[in-house]
Amino acid sequence: NSLLPIYFFYYFTRKGTIDENLIKYLACFFLVVALLEYIANEYSYIKSIESMKFDMDDLEIVNNTGYVFLALFPALIIFGKNRIVQYAILMYVMIFVLLGMKRGAILISFICLLFFLWKNMKNQSRMRLIGTVVLSITILVAVSLIIQYLIKYDVFFYARIKDTLNGNSSGRDYLYDACIDYFLHQTTDFQFFLGSGAMSTLYVTGVNVAHNDWLELAINQGILGVLVYMFYWVVFFILVVRTKNERLKFMLELIFLIYFLQTFFSMSYAAMSIYSTSMLGYCLGRSYVLSNMKHTDELLYLNDQNSLSY
Repeated sequence: NSLLPIYFFYYFTRKGTIDENLIKYLACFFLVVALLEYIANEYSYIKSIESMKFDMDDLEIVNNTGYVFLALFPALIIFGKNRIVQYAILMYVMIFVLLGMKRGAILISFICLLFFLWKNMKNQSRMRLIGTVVLSITILVAVSLIIQYLIKYDVFFYARIKDTLNGNSSGRDYLYDACIDYFLHQTTDFQFFLGSGAMSTLYVTGVNVAHNDWLELAINQGILGVLVYMFYWVVFFILVVRTKNERLKFMLELIFLIYFLQTFFSMSYAAMSIYSTSMLGYCLGRSYVLSNMKHTDELLYLNDQNSLSY
């Protein structure tokens, strides 16, 4: 469910069926669908509260679509030729990540925001740098004002920040302690090295999955699973470093940043949104096409040189 779309977009980008224009239209479609997801989640939560006869004034809504909007970050790079549109979408994404109240999504979004603004300014020519700096400052000021407004007028948002500062991890400390204790002290040798089976964390904690990919894999697939996952991230990092095309590299950097950070306090590999996996598949397919074009050009050049020598 999570990873299969990567291959779909990789395959059809390689074949030329999916190009940048189609990805741009798809990104616009995703922006609308993400909003509909947010509204649906909000409505569903409110209806469930009403059905249980709770006071609507005491509603404390954490909308999980915060991670959905976070997954739209890589799509921003597609709109790089129009800075105003790109920064307007960035503002749109940040607003809904903040309204979602998911602390992990908010933290990662701020890291991505700072990285995005820094990289965008770094890659600009002198002619466009002033405009980019102005837009970047505008975004930072606007986000700061929104946060100040939420802290002042939204009691729940303020409580979430206060909980974070006080070390309240929404029960994750119990989940982590239970998983670590089980893995180190209660597993057999077989379970330690090969795991206890898929979703075993539900049995270990009794309430939920680990909300940490490394602990989840340690329990379910043992040391072997952790090593395979480590290898996956090393290969991903190497891919990012070796990508020559700047726009594709930028997209891959954002995807890497979002989902690597997510491994430590949420579910990453099992919860990658199609909004990001589509971009990842496109980047992989496009990188393949560009590398083959370069290889073909090199072969043509060598053939020309050989023919000249004769």
